[in-house]
This record gives sequence, C-alpha cells and structure tokens, in this order.
Amino acid sequence: MEFTLEKRIAAGIHLGHPVRYWNPKISIYTYGIRNGVRLIDLVKTSQQLKEAKRFLTRRRSYGKNILFIGTKPQAASIVKERAQESRSFFVRERWLGGILTNWSTVQGSLLQLHRLEREKEKGSWTSLSKKNSTFFQKRLEQLERYFGGLKGIQTIPDLAVVVGQPTEMVSIRECYKLEIPVICRLDTDCNPDIAKIGIPINDDSKASIQFLFELLLPRIKNGYNLRVQEKKGRGSSL
Repeated sequence: MEFTLEKRIAAGIHLGHPVRYWNPKISIYTYGIRNGVRLIDLVKTSQQLKEAKRFLTRRRSYGKNILFIGTKPQAASIVKERAQESRSFFVRERWLGGILTNWSTVQGSLLQLHRLEREKEKGSWTSLSKKNSTFFQKRLEQLERYFGGLKGIQTIPDLAVVVGQPTEMVSIRECYKLEIPVICRLDTDCNPDIAKIGIPINDDSKASIQFLFELLLPRIKNGYNLRVQEKKGRGSSL
C-alpha cells in the first residue's frame, strides 16, 4: 500500500490531542499546533513505519509469535480480524492483569476453554441439569471472551503490537517486565520511551487504526511466507 500524503491526511493520522493533553517526550514526533491541537510529524511517522515493517518481517520470518492488543471499542473488531488474517494472536477485551506475567494460570484457562468446547461439541451437557448446563455455557462464553484470541498459543508471545498506549499500559508493563518487544502507536499523550518501536499516529480514529494495519499486515504475511519457503527448502534438501 502506497503511503501517500493524501491518504495520511484522509485517515487523520496527523491529528494529535488538544495541547493540554500531551507528554513532553513526544515532542520529537510533533511539528506544531493548529486550532489548539498538536500535529504529528508525518515524516517521522513514515520513518517509524518503515522500521516497524522491517522488524515485523524479520521476526515473523524467524517463526516468532505476534500478539495484537487493542481493547478500545473502535479497535476491538479490527484487532480480531487482522490478527486472524495474519495468523497472529489477540486480546481485544479488557486486559486481565497477569495474562503474560502469570502465564501458567492463562494456560490453565486455555485448557479449560478447549475442554468445554469439546464437551459442548460432543453434546456432553445434554444429560446435565439446566442449572449446570447454564453454568458451563456461561463459563465457556467468559473464557472465549477473554482468552479466545490466545487459542493455540504455546508460549508467551515473542512481540506485541499495541493499538493505543494509554489504554493498554497494564499490558505494556507486563511486556516490558518480560522483555517482550512492543510496537506501539503513539499519540501526543504517549511516552515513546516504553516502546521498542513507536509509531506516531492518531490513536482515536478508527480510520487510522485500519490504515495502520493495512500497512503492517502485508509485512507480517511476507515474513510468514518467507518462513514457509525456508521450511520447504530445508525439507527438499533432505
């Protein structure tokens, strides 16, 4: 996808927050104020996007797992769709503290989710009382809501793509504690120091979220395809 000026402006990715909401550390990615709103430097945005795309392609080609995190209402559906499209994992509901730092508990919840899904599919609940059947159904829905995007993951993710920093600070802190690299959107109220690669871009607009993923997903897919080709090459040489 071509990153033209017209597309950047149309997506509103250059519009930061009102001047009273800002983090002074973000000043390296801004260039001025208009109508009381800080403006994001789109040249810096382009530079950071290139770095993020290279990083994602390289890590994905090594077989690394990616976790998408976005729990804001305007991000949730996009995060799920784009994660599934790129064979990645996701969290789109409220981040439950300890998802990464208390991994053994999460693994237990995923096992329980898998077991309940299989029991429901086999019709094992038909012999239960209505009360017990309802209990298990509610538990299944709860587990699916919070952990459904992690089904199939074997270990903690190798890197995370975070849609909005202020909303997702708990998850970012867990990534930081475990030394999981974070690619993070940075609006003018964000701190660039706590991201491996920060991309200065408006984080409130749904259009800007879609625009960002349209730019990053092809590189994730490219990295995956490189991995597949490498495996095929090794197999044919045996």
